[in-house]
Amino acid sequence: MEIETRQFEFAHGKKPRGIGQWAFRFNGPNSKTTSEFAPGNLSYAEAKKWALRRAKEFGAYRITVLS
Repeated sequence: MEIETRQFEFAHGKKPRGIGQWAFRFNGPNSKTTSEFAPGNLSYAEAKKWALRRAKEFGAYRITVLS
């Protein structure tokens, strides 16, 4: 599954990277949408792994990095 970063890139002028508090939006089944923060201060790579696992649990078909 691909993680959409356009919103983040538009807001920050660069691709997501580094350590911080990362927020993601998950678009799931039956038009259900939820937004969640990754737990703690994580690198973007770690947060991305968390988001992919969370999306699988949620049954999401799209992940967006929020700004």
